[in-house]
Amino acid sequence: MESNVIRFLKQSGIQPGFHVVLHGSFSSIRQATDCDSPELFLRLLTEYLTPHGSLIVPAFTYSFKGNKNSEVYNPDHSVPKTGILSETFRKMENVHRTYSPTHSFCIWGSFNQLIRHDISPQSPLGWGSPMSYLLGNKDSHILMLGTDFASLSFIHFLEVYFNLGYVNIFPWGHVGIEPVGVSVWGEQKLNEVPGCSKSFTNLELSLEDDGYFLPHDYNGMLFKLINVRGLLFFSTSFMKDHYRSLLCIDQECKACTHRRAKLKELEKLHEL
Repeated sequence: MESNVIRFLKQSGIQPGFHVVLHGSFSSIRQATDCDSPELFLRLLTEYLTPHGSLIVPAFTYSFKGNKNSEVYNPDHSVPKTGILSETFRKMENVHRTYSPTHSFCIWGSFNQLIRHDISPQSPLGWGSPMSYLLGNKDSHILMLGTDFASLSFIHFLEVYFNLGYVNIFPWGHVGIEPVGVSVWGEQKLNEVPGCSKSFTNLELSLEDDGYFLPHDYNGMLFKLINVRGLLFFSTSFMKDHYRSLLCIDQECKACTHRRAKLKELEKLHEL
C-alpha cells in the first residue's frame, strides 16, 4: 500500500532528480502525512529523489566568536539549531555536512559531486556557499512544508546577489558576538553575515499578490515548491525597489534597527 508520504510527494510537483533544499516543520508533516518518524520521512524523500537528485538541509549552529549559546563548531558532532529534521538528517548514511562554522548544510545525493563538503565561505550564505551553487542547475528547488519565507535561507543569498545596501553591515554586535566563525580548525573572519529574516515574509506576500509561488494545501499542511531560478527572476523588481521591506520596522528587532540606522548614515554620506 502506498504511504501517505509518497502520495504527497507525487502531488507536490517534485520530480526524481531534483536538487531540493528542505525547510520543514515536522509537526506539520506528521499531522498531514501520519508519518511519526523524521528519519522515515527523510528516507522516503531521498528514495523518491533518487541518487541522481539531492536533498540539502540547513544545519546552522551560529558558532560565532562571543556567542555564549553555541559551541566550537565540529561538523561531526555539533547539533544544529534548525530543528529535528536537521539533526536527524545529519546522522543519516551518505549525508555530508559543510564546514561553515555558523551556517553549515547537510547534503545527500549528486549535489555532493558539484560541491566539496569542506567548503566554508567567508560569506556564509553568499557566493561560494551551497546557496550559490543552486543557481547552476535548472532543477534546483526549495520545498517549504508548514513554513514561510522567514525560514528561507536562499533569500539571504539574494541579499548578497543584489548587493543590497545593508548587506555588509554586521547586525549582531548588540548581542556581543563578532563577525568571526569558530570551529575546530580555528577562527574565520566572515563577510556579509546574515541578519534577521522575520520580514522576508514581505517578499513572500508581494510574490503571492503577483500570482507567484502561491501555497498549496495537503491535508491541512501548507506547502510550496519553488524553483530557485524562478525565485531569483521574480524577486528582481522587489529587490531593486522595495528591499528595505526585508528589514523589520519593529524597534525591538535590534538587528534590523541597527541596519536601518547605518543604511541611513551611508545614504547621507553619499549625498554629500
